[in-house]
Formats: sequence, structure tokens, C-alpha cells
Amino acid sequence: MIFENNAHMKQQQTKLKNIVVLYHNGCSDGFGGAWAAWQTFKNKATYVSVDHGRVMVDDIVDKEVYLIDLCFSVEVMRDLLAKNRKVIVLDHHISQRDAVGISTEYVYDNARSGSVIAWQYFFPDASIPKLLKHIQDLDLWKFKVSHTRELMAALNEYPFEFKPWNKIAQEWEDKEAVKKYIEDGKSILKYEDRIIDRLIRHAERVEFEGKTAYAVNSPILESEIGNWIVKHRKAIGIIWAYKGRDVRVSLRSDGKTDVSELAQRYGGGGHKASAGFAFDVEMELPWVKRASK
Repeated sequence: MIFENNAHMKQQQTKLKNIVVLYHNGCSDGFGGAWAAWQTFKNKATYVSVDHGRVMVDDIVDKEVYLIDLCFSVEVMRDLLAKNRKVIVLDHHISQRDAVGISTEYVYDNARSGSVIAWQYFFPDASIPKLLKHIQDLDLWKFKVSHTRELMAALNEYPFEFKPWNKIAQEWEDKEAVKKYIEDGKSILKYEDRIIDRLIRHAERVEFEGKTAYAVNSPILESEIGNWIVKHRKAIGIIWAYKGRDVRVSLRSDGKTDVSELAQRYGGGGHKASAGFAFDVEMELPWVKRASK
């Protein structure tokens, strides 16, 4: 399998090119989808990372637009479709299943990750890179592929840039080269376990949208902390952090409570057991602290 090694292009640009790739921000699955698109478009496209609940598409006009690992609300999609030549949606989030059809073309599959959907869209006859197989394994929280935890822990140490990811993709195809990443990942996971143990000591029992939850203030390890809460506290996990003018919120559950529906109330979205949203820092936190049991 061959991966191009061109220089990474800035993700945010003032002047948009004729092809615009919008992808889920701060997420290996979203960037993995952008990386798949980049294998096709290279520097012919503008690549823009987008947060849940932070939609700024007014300047996207008369373009060929790809939405990867995300989809906007019905209202925004109608506006985007009306103003552009083509809108293609490649997504798997259950919260957006009713909006993906407001497009020129779409692929929606809740059984695949956004990056794998993107790869198979752009390269239908090519095998899925091991890099994306591991990303999907983590994103869907399956862990059916050997060493996903270790490799994804190692991947998190690298920036969301195309050139480094090409090198990683090549080396993960090599049985010998990948061993270093696995060993690095093992060390990282041990350290992360200690960090998680410290952070969860500060979990606060709260009420959120009528549901019992535990909230932890942390800008890192959102999935790991959230799933620890779900497993050990039998409640919704809320992991939140300030970032610039935003408060970023990640939600986790056992799937019985559909947190994507809760996130949608705040302009976000996601899956039944994993979702997120963002809101302005001036707003109050949308949960209320309760006495610990």
C-alpha cells in the first residue's frame, strides 16, 4: 500500500479552495477521514476541522463540500446544499441520521467509523489501512483488533498532520516497525491509568437533564474517564473542559440512555453511548451538583 508524503496543508485558511473538506475536530476518526480525502485531493482542497455545536459555514459558497465524520442540523444542511455545487456527507453518528440525506450524495453507516467510510468512499477497491482499522476499533469501542489500545495511545502522541500520519500508516503495515508503537503504547497506557485514577477521585455527582451523572473536569482522556464512570458508577459520565471561549463536553453512557439526544439539545450530537457538545464560556454549566451518596 502506498501513501503520498506531501507536506501537510494548514487546516484553516482565509480563502477557501474549490473543494472544502470539513471533518470532526479533535478526533482521530475525523482526522483519519480527512487524511483519506487528502490521499485523493492533496492540496487541491481546504481542510477545516469543525466542532459539534460550533457551525460556521456562511463563507462556504459555490464549493464542492465533503462532510466527514460529521453532519449538521437539517436547517444548516439545507442552507449549505442551496449555496454550493455539491455536498457529500460521509458519517456514522446516529444523531444525524435524519440530516445526512439533505445532500447531493451521502454514505451513512452506524456500523463503520467515519474514517473507514471515507476511505472506502474514495478508494472502494483498496484494502483498509491498518491505521484506520485501529481507529475504527477504538471509535466504535469494540477492541476486536489486536493491540488497538496500545497503538491508539501511541497515535495520540502525534499531531493531526498528514505527513506524520502517512509515515505512521506505512509503519503500521510493517510487522517489525509497528512493534515500537506497541511498546510505546504500553508505557503510555500505564501512565494514563495513574492519571485516570487521580482524576476520578474528583468526580462530582450531578443531575443533568433529569439524569444522574458524574462530572469530571478534564481536557484529556475523555473516553477513558467517561467509560470508567459508566462501568463503576453505573451512571452517565460527563467530561468537560474549557477551551478558548468554549466549554467542551463529552458524554458517555451504557447506551440505555441515548446521550446523543441529550447532546442535540445543546447543538451537539454523536452516538447513543458517546456524544458531545460545546457552549459559550459565559453560559452556566447545564448540570446541577448533587450530594454524593
